[in-house]
Amino acid sequence: MSTPRPIVRSQALPTANRMHRQLPRARFARPVTVTPFYELLYKAAERLRDDAPQDEFSFAGAILIAGTAAETAVNVVITEVINRKGLGPVAVAANEAIRSHNLKDRKDRGIWRSITGDDIANQPFWNRYTAHVDRRNDVAHTGKLKDGQPVSKTNATASLKVVRELLDHITAVLQATK
Repeated sequence: MSTPRPIVRSQALPTANRMHRQLPRARFARPVTVTPFYELLYKAAERLRDDAPQDEFSFAGAILIAGTAAETAVNVVITEVINRKGLGPVAVAANEAIRSHNLKDRKDRGIWRSITGDDIANQPFWNRYTAHVDRRNDVAHTGKLKDGQPVSKTNATASLKVVRELLDHITAVLQATK
């Protein structure tokens, strides 16, 4: 048996640098955009309301997913505002102290206001948002509305509409933050 000859540098595969020069340059016609996760959740809630079997379970699922989209967006926006303002560890701890990122909760809303400067309870959609949170909680804990009625497409549409308004508002708050 003969011993294998050692590979000399000139016989080795091209280095990463040489390989990079051999690759065609990528050209993008437009910038790549990334859809925030909460927007994907919102779109899933819309599809569940519109495209799934038209029954109380699909409508209840749409309400629950819309609520999750809202809470996820609040978390994302608060975190990004903290980063942009350089608020430091105290603000991070306050964000972590938020129980559910549900702005109906007075303490959570106070943290939102202190970090973002936004008094969201004065927005025109506020009462409809709190009604959505109550609806979401009823559906999550009992599978029905407070009055015992099954969830309807009208209920799901009302939740989706107000969550859209909330998402638009908190996105504007983020965009206004330097």
